Amino acid sequence: MVKSITGKLFSISRKTFFEKISPKYKTAPFKNMMDYLYVLFEKIGCKIDIVVKYYLEMYDEIIEKEINMAKISKEQQILIIGSGSIPATPLLISQKTKAKIVALDCDLNAVKNSSNLLKNKYPSQNIEIQLSDGKEYTMKNFDYIFVLYGVKKQKETLKKIYQKINKETQAILRSP
Repeated sequence: MVKSITGKLFSISRKTFFEKISPKYKTAPFKNMMDYLYVLFEKIGCKIDIVVKYYLEMYDEIIEKEINMAKISKEQQILIIGSGSIPATPLLISQKTKAKIVALDCDLNAVKNSSNLLKNKYPSQNIEIQLSDGKEYTMKNFDYIFVLYGVKKQKETLKKIYQKINKETQAILRSP
């Protein structure tokens, strides 16, 4: 019963935000509020298995499209900036491609939460979680760099990335 209700809530939330609100409105005014709500939700939800399960399911289709678009494979190295307390993007990319992933977050609690989640629930994944905002991180060895929607100052982060990456490296910015 609880699983069914939780699943329906995630499905409704996803459809409402990604399919109804995002296409109709400029999302910039809502970004700070949405960021805060996601951070709060993830910090609580990362400790509840059923929430993690449905959170991953909510991102599954998005991640699948990004993997196919970028043609990510096992041989590649991925950097993900803004992974959060529930590292859905690193975890799903790792599960689907077996690529080596470094995930960054500037929130120490998010790094601790996601590290614990990976260690306790997904120990076989090839993911390293580190504390960083990504702006000063070495980016020479990565094939793809994802800048997730929750990253504050996305444009500033992208500018720093483009100053440091190889010509072959591709940056992917997630937006609604």
